Amino acid sequence: MTDFVSRMRISVQAFKRGKLLQFVAFLLMIIGLALAVPPSDSLAQQAHNRDGGIGGTGIVFGPVDRLGSIVVNGMRIETANARLSSFPNRLGGGAVETGDTVFASIRSSASGPSANRVVRFYPISGPVTSAGRGAIEVMGTRVDIPAGTPVVDFTGSAVRLRAGDTVRVSGLWRGQRIVASRVVKAPNVPVTLSGQFRPVGTGNGVGSTRVEMRQDFALGAFVTIRGRFDGSTLAAERVSQTLPLRLDRQTGLLSAQGFLARDFAGSGYHLSGFGLPMNQASPVGRQTGIRSVFFGVVSGGYLIEDRVSLPDSAAARRQELDSLRPTEVPGNWRAFYQR
Repeated sequence: MTDFVSRMRISVQAFKRGKLLQFVAFLLMIIGLALAVPPSDSLAQQAHNRDGGIGGTGIVFGPVDRLGSIVVNGMRIETANARLSSFPNRLGGGAVETGDTVFASIRSSASGPSANRVVRFYPISGPVTSAGRGAIEVMGTRVDIPAGTPVVDFTGSAVRLRAGDTVRVSGLWRGQRIVASRVVKAPNVPVTLSGQFRPVGTGNGVGSTRVEMRQDFALGAFVTIRGRFDGSTLAAERVSQTLPLRLDRQTGLLSAQGFLARDFAGSGYHLSGFGLPMNQASPVGRQTGIRSVFFGVVSGGYLIEDRVSLPDSAAARRQELDSLRPTEVPGNWRAFYQR
């Protein structure tokens, strides 16, 4: 018994001399690890913590429904200090117009969202190969023109399109076709095509336009092509894979109007026209071909938190989006919808 007590005294002394310091160091390490590991929030909540709320940032993509400054996806965005450009470059000029499809890099504040960059997006520009009621074809790719869509010349006057006219089209990709939001007839428009690389006939192309080029890309890859159209084939002179605002390299909030589409291979889904993959953890329906505004986060794909389905009619769509309230959008977007 005496030996046991003696050993205990020696152990206690040793603990006091050295083990206590090791214990404290171990405890501090555990506390440090606990502070370093983020809570088990969703990707969307983590983005909200980083970018949401007053002072948050995000990207908005969709047609401009109204001016003053611009209204996109039901959100009024101040553009007084925004840098304006076009994608592809050298397409379009002057002020943004109703129906222009834009990417806007925005920031929220107490006075509402404001943009530091606005990029007009034209999925196709070139010669009209056929024209009919409610639709045209541009270089063989069908362009649907819903009721109420502006079809104008470069002065803004309404026009009727005919085969042989040259146009630049604002709109959204819906599989192999484009749903227009504004069509402008203009002379000497550069021939461009921006969308997903896919099979066309016995070859490859974008939309339903066959493209002749030396490069080969993975099916579904986003490409922008400049070239010459000979009546049946677009001969590529320059090809790029850069997305507007380098969207595939962004991390943060994204509100995008458009359509979901199934992947060319596999069982996944993506934002039609851009190939931005939908994160499989997205808690929304996978219905394809339904025009919607998607709210989510770009981080290892597009994690879509919510979607608002829209009618095709421009007037009905504006009415639907104008009625959106902060309580009807995900929490990390509510600051942008304060009216």
